[in-house]
Amino acid sequence: MNKVTVKIANQEYTVVGEESKEYLLKIASRVDDEMEDLLLKNPKFNYSACAVLTAINITDELCKQKEELEQLKEKCNSLEEYKSKLESLLDQKENCIQDLNVQLGELQEDNSHVKEIKYEFENEMREKESQLTEAIELSNQFQTRMFQLQVEIEELKKKTK
Repeated sequence: MNKVTVKIANQEYTVVGEESKEYLLKIASRVDDEMEDLLLKNPKFNYSACAVLTAINITDELCKQKEELEQLKEKCNSLEEYKSKLESLLDQKENCIQDLNVQLGELQEDNSHVKEIKYEFENEMREKESQLTEAIELSNQFQTRMFQLQVEIEELKKKTK
C-alpha cells in the first residue's frame, strides 16, 4: 500500500492506494489541473461546487472513454472473427493448391503415358505403311506377272490350234 500527500486546489490531502506513488501523484495533479481550470473560468465558484463539477467532468470523460473502449473491444472482436475467417479461407486455398498440385502431377503422368502411346502408335503406323507399300508393290508385281501369264496362255492357245 502506498501513501502520498498531494495538493489539490491549495489544500493538502493524503492519498492511499495500491498503485505506485508516481501514479497517485499523476492522478492528483490531473484533478488539481481540472479544478484550477474551472476556478479560472468561474472565479465565483466555491471549492465545493468546483470539486463537484470537476468530479462530473472527469466522470464524463471516464464514461466516454469506457464507451470508446467497449466500441474498440467490439471492433477488436470483429477483427478477430474476420481474422479467423481469413485464416480459414487461407487454409482452404492452401488445400486447393495442394489438391491442384496432386492433380497436376497426375495429369503430367497421364500426359507422359499418352506421349508414350503416341510414340508407339506412330512407330506402328510407319511399320504398317511400310508393310502396305510392300504389299502394294507385291500386288503390282503379281498383277504384272498374271498379265504376262495370260499373254503366254493366249499365245500357247494360238499355237496349239
